[in-house]
Amino acid sequence: MRIPVKRITPSERKRERSLADQAKKAIALNANLVAFKSALEKTAEELYQDFLIENDGKIGKNVGNVTLYNFDKSIKLVVKIGERISLDENFINLAKAELDEMFAQYTIDSQDTFITDLVQAAFETSGGKLDYKKILTLRKHASRSKNKHWEKAMVHIDKSISKMYTKAYHQIWVRDGKGEYQAVQLNFVDIEVEG
Repeated sequence: MRIPVKRITPSERKRERSLADQAKKAIALNANLVAFKSALEKTAEELYQDFLIENDGKIGKNVGNVTLYNFDKSIKLVVKIGERISLDENFINLAKAELDEMFAQYTIDSQDTFITDLVQAAFETSGGKLDYKKILTLRKHASRSKNKHWEKAMVHIDKSISKMYTKAYHQIWVRDGKGEYQAVQLNFVDIEVEG
């Protein structure tokens, strides 16, 4: 269905032209960023492999974070590896029930109040979601209590954990006139426009 031009307001016509123009530019910029990211990842891998060969390195894959410098250290490339972990909610619910049972059955003395504080903090949600890092802090203290409910809860937490994937984040840093590294912002949100 075609709409007669006279039924479209001047602001609607301007919006139509402007948004089509901006969308075209955004698509082209996205294609350039995809190509740049691919080239940057390849460069980082090649440079790191060169470093390993030159230094008789024996490090395997998934080594973790890497920082590579140019000769005068005015530029650095930082590769950070982030892990994304998933928690099975069924096992988390079982763990929480065991801990609730522990608190219902036993009086926690003042020396062990760290447990109640730890558990409450671990099961706090943000936006309706649990923070897996907080849940995993309970595992760090697994040996501090010999309570059967605590031990069963730790087993349930162990069973809940599945690693979803690892993701590499690449960032270029350039030293400024003061000798401090400034990140070259490629994230749209972090780019500041002057004026």
